[in-house]
Amino acid sequence: MRFLYEERSEHIEQPFSGRVFNVEVHAVTLPDGRMSRREIVRHNGGACVLPLDKDLNVTLVRQYRKAFDREMLEIPAGKLEPGEDPLTCARRELAEETGLTARQFLLLTVFYPSPGYCSEVLSVYLATGLTK
Repeated sequence: MRFLYEERSEHIEQPFSGRVFNVEVHAVTLPDGRMSRREIVRHNGGACVLPLDKDLNVTLVRQYRKAFDREMLEIPAGKLEPGEDPLTCARRELAEETGLTARQFLLLTVFYPSPGYCSEVLSVYLATGLTK
C-alpha cells in the first residue's frame, strides 16, 4: 500500500521493556529528507465491555489508577495476553472484574486510543443477557 506520507525508520532502540508495554525510539527520515525522532509505546491491545442489563443499567468497576492518583469508574477492561483473541479477553475481564457472564457479546467498535505514540488497539463489546 502506498501512503501519502511515510516516515522510514533508520534506527530503532528499545530503552524500556515492561510487563504491560515496551518503548521504542525510532530515528526516522521524513519525506523531505530531514531526520527526526519518534517515541513509540508498543502495547498488545485490549478489550472493553459495556455490560448492559435487562433494565438498561451499565455495570461499572471502581479502579485505582496511579497515573491519576485516584479511583476511577470504568467499564470492565483489560489487556490482551500474547496471542489472545479480543473476545476471549472481554469475556475474561467481565468475569474477573464484575463476577458476571453474558449470553451475547456484540463488537461495537475497534479504535486506536492514542495513535500519535502508541500501538494499542482496543475492541469494545456490548454484553447482554447478564448473569451473576
